[in-house]
Amino acid sequence: MVPQAGQWDASGHLEAKSATSGDLPNVHEVLRLLEAATTPPQPIATVRVEPPRETAFPAPPSHRRRWIVIGGVVVLALVVSVVWLTNRGKAARVERNVVAVAPFRVSAADSSLAYLREGMVDLLAAKLSGTAELRPTDPRTLLSAWRRAAGGERDLPETRAVEVAARVGAGRLVEGEVVGSGRRLSVSARILAAPGGAVRARVVVEGIADSLTQLVDRLAASLLALGSGEGEQRLAGLTSTSLPALRAYLDGQALLRRGAFEDAKNRFEEALRLDSTFALAGLGVARAGEWTGIDFGPALAAAWRRRDRLSPRDRAHLEAYLPRFPGGFGRRDYIEASERFVQVAPDSPEAWYALGDVLFHLGPLVGVPDAHRRAAAAFDRSLALDSSYAPTLQHLTDIGAQLGDTARLRGGLELMLRVDSISGRAEANRWFVASLLGDTAGARRALATDSILYGGPWWVVISGLDLAVDLSGTESLFQREQAKSVTAEDRTAIETVWHQYELIRGQPSRGPALPSRGSGSERRGTLVLEALFGDGDSAEAAGSARELERGLGSPPVGRDIGAVLARYAVGQYGLAHHQPGLAHRAAADLRNARFPADSAWQGEPARHYALLLEAQLAAHTGASSADEALRQLDSMLANPLSSEFACSGNLISARLHEERGELPAALAAVRRRLFGNAFFPAYVRYLREEGRLAALTGDREGAAKAYRHYLLLREDPEARLRPQRDSVRAELDALLRESTDKP
Repeated sequence: MVPQAGQWDASGHLEAKSATSGDLPNVHEVLRLLEAATTPPQPIATVRVEPPRETAFPAPPSHRRRWIVIGGVVVLALVVSVVWLTNRGKAARVERNVVAVAPFRVSAADSSLAYLREGMVDLLAAKLSGTAELRPTDPRTLLSAWRRAAGGERDLPETRAVEVAARVGAGRLVEGEVVGSGRRLSVSARILAAPGGAVRARVVVEGIADSLTQLVDRLAASLLALGSGEGEQRLAGLTSTSLPALRAYLDGQALLRRGAFEDAKNRFEEALRLDSTFALAGLGVARAGEWTGIDFGPALAAAWRRRDRLSPRDRAHLEAYLPRFPGGFGRRDYIEASERFVQVAPDSPEAWYALGDVLFHLGPLVGVPDAHRRAAAAFDRSLALDSSYAPTLQHLTDIGAQLGDTARLRGGLELMLRVDSISGRAEANRWFVASLLGDTAGARRALATDSILYGGPWWVVISGLDLAVDLSGTESLFQREQAKSVTAEDRTAIETVWHQYELIRGQPSRGPALPSRGSGSERRGTLVLEALFGDGDSAEAAGSARELERGLGSPPVGRDIGAVLARYAVGQYGLAHHQPGLAHRAAADLRNARFPADSAWQGEPARHYALLLEAQLAAHTGASSADEALRQLDSMLANPLSSEFACSGNLISARLHEERGELPAALAAVRRRLFGNAFFPAYVRYLREEGRLAALTGDREGAAKAYRHYLLLREDPEARLRPQRDSVRAELDALLRESTDKP
């Protein structure tokens, strides 16, 4: 969002500058009056402009010029005085996030507590500072305005107190009371809206008189939380941490709502470093981290260990990330957990966003009927509760495009740009909408910006791969991103995505080789699966399979997920190359995989991959167990543990159903795929199979749509893949002719 006039404060936030009542003149008014005073219709004196004299040094001013300068100074002083008098008594511009702390009323037998009347103004102003959502007024400014309004040190009626807050530019007023009885103290406070005086929150803290510091900290923590928009149900979780951790967390909340996900993640991580038991901070790391590509598993685990500190709403939110933690959980479980989150917090924009998000991405994968229309309804509800909630706004263009709703597409971009107009995601959305609407010039401009790289080029291609979008020019993003990569980790990340992107486009030689990540067996397994399901290099796959075969007979142990993938890959290679013995040995290793007792759920992917191989072996041999194996496979694919398992799993299920003559079931299987993160090599295979099966079942429109999408992605493949492209093009042409010929 383009900042308004103001200046950046030391913490990086835009701080609007406005005059306080009676202290300073309005700067813009001064400039206007100065301009009028220095250019009057009939000037007081005329200044003649003379050409410069030929001398190396300026001549000293004449007495006449001195008097002109003095006259100007006098005029300026008069103008400033006039403006000061004119603006005296006028209120400053009221800002919602500015809070004024009024002098507290003190009712105590101990006269030594009288200092808290004005002392609370200084104490709370110091403790309420440091977050983006709340900024206290300067105590001296407030006390000066208060004394003028009260005519001294007296208390003011509530209506007058609210007026004073508004006069110094505060949109909120904190007023309160200290009551002392014996050795105990009770400190209460209210947050009032200014102007108007509506009560926004009430807080009371009590304790022994010697614990005043802790009481003020608890009071400040509650006011910080409530003043930053947090609900009362979160107070227990927020006020049990330190003030520095709380400030970092609340700053993260504000940044997340605005779409500054990287900065939000950093602030949440800081809060967790300051207090490792701060469950809400761990949840915050996950919420921001899902936008930044980090491994937020440890933060979620920290939140889960302290889940007893969370409110029912926040516990439901945590379970939307970890539906059945510490056991394994499938993708449908995420949807059901998000539905429970909405039931617990129906007034939360974040809950409706979470539901819309999982329906958008995972709904098609697990076969939810009309998943994207349901996602759109959830996003609409989220925005009805908070029209500027950035995570929801980020999805509006995608959902509009998927539904073919041009008005939603354009409106979604406009709404998002009001909150975020300069980030890489903003430019990616500009490119996406321009491409969909055929604005090639606009798409080129977006791709050429430097900011589009921040956040990585996958923001462009992830959207582009899922929908029929012209991807011309997007390859350059990877080259530019690689050039600015600093660490080896950055280069590995971009090269992995670039490699997969070019494989999907049918131009693998234009991208880098698949980098090594984790164990060497994981890379070799990936290369085998790329060749089998994604048109990867068959010679490289054969060499990798030979290497992996040597590891058969040793079941995976510990947390070596790479070894699980490697066994599955070599088993699939054996099935594809008429070597069922390899598949039998690989399935046995996967069935016998051993994982630690405290994380036995991590062994479930091994069992799922084993079932995939066993279902294929049973079908190929005509075993009596084939029916049951396929039923179990479909049950697992309806709630897959991982997207990787589902990628090849649904293609295999489709083939097995087609071999049994069950074409509708086969088509349903290939239409089950992850949406919005289409980075898996088998993606174009899904499109090709969907087109073929849709045509066989009479869904010509669906077949044509899938074929067109395939051809847009593979418009110019390498020579070895051109026959495949030409075959798809011929099938599409035949479909179109058939539709034209029908009456």
